[in-house]
Amino acid sequence: MEHLQTLAMALGLSSLVGLRLYLTVFLTSLSINQGWLQLSTTYDSLGILGSDAILVASGVLLVLEFMADKVQGFDSVWDSIHTFIRPVGATILALQVLGDWPAEAKVVAALCAGAVALTVHSAKAGTRLIVNTSPEPFSNMALSAAEDVAVAGMFTLLITHPLLGGAVLLASVLACLWSMPKVFRMAKATLHLLWQRLVRPSSVPPRPSLPCHLSPDHDILLSKTTGAHTTVDWAVETISSRTRGFRGLDNNRFGLLIATSSQPDTLVFLARTLFGRSAVRLPLAGCQFVQQSTFLSENVVLYHRTSGRRTVFRFAKAEAAIAARLVDDLRLRTSGKTSSHTTLDTPAHPASSPAGYPDRLRHAASHNGAN
Repeated sequence: MEHLQTLAMALGLSSLVGLRLYLTVFLTSLSINQGWLQLSTTYDSLGILGSDAILVASGVLLVLEFMADKVQGFDSVWDSIHTFIRPVGATILALQVLGDWPAEAKVVAALCAGAVALTVHSAKAGTRLIVNTSPEPFSNMALSAAEDVAVAGMFTLLITHPLLGGAVLLASVLACLWSMPKVFRMAKATLHLLWQRLVRPSSVPPRPSLPCHLSPDHDILLSKTTGAHTTVDWAVETISSRTRGFRGLDNNRFGLLIATSSQPDTLVFLARTLFGRSAVRLPLAGCQFVQQSTFLSENVVLYHRTSGRRTVFRFAKAEAAIAARLVDDLRLRTSGKTSSHTTLDTPAHPASSPAGYPDRLRHAASHNGAN
């Protein structure tokens, strides 16, 4: 039982280090220095943390960490730097907690402590990066303050009830592992859209043609999904987001959204996954289509009023005209007044239709544009 409590303390402190390195060290040092934490023989090696030098040093670093973590944008830079520091700090702290354990056991436990700290740090850094896309700073500050409170509360639980605190923190680490793929996909999408906003001007022509070319791999996968005799009307690169009710469609997947003439009432999304590509069919019957603008992206929203199905496809801010063109085409596609391939070269704004623009398409586009 004594060894189990020691291991719970080591891994528990390591998980807190992954969230707040200097706050964890400062709380440990202050508790020992002031006599609030009476060390048993199990944790006797932690006594060195109670020295005045470590208390002052961790206090100064805590102030820097506290201020840096409240500054929107700079907190992500701070997290990037500490990707290498927090796991090392967790390993050193765990070695101190383990004390006179056998050398082999200490190495294994220290490696686990570093891995736990890196897992928590990665989840925290990814979440903070996503929150930082919001133009207002208050959500970032609120999340930072919540992390401070959580570390202080979990530290208190850990030193008073090591096994219970270790179990709670272990459950938190498992939750981080489960959510990390989702967090990383969201962070990747966020970074991509942020970079596109910074480097790409809004230079897309007002009536862009939607691309319709596929790579051989995409063409093979599409043929397997829809049938060999399929004509592609358009295939646009996009990112899926905020999906609900469309089976098989995950959030924050990069891929191609494809429309075909053989199945005008269905879209196909060919998404990139960790192990290759996946194909998802999206039925359009009864769906509504809306373009929405956000700080980072231009969104095309597909939703069904009665079933509650909903998904969002995100485009770079420079592709606003493409998103508008896509909404126009989807409305025409589901209106039943035109075949999908005839809309490929139609303008996004029917008011400026060329002379050769078919009357029935002009009428349908005007009708849907009014909606």
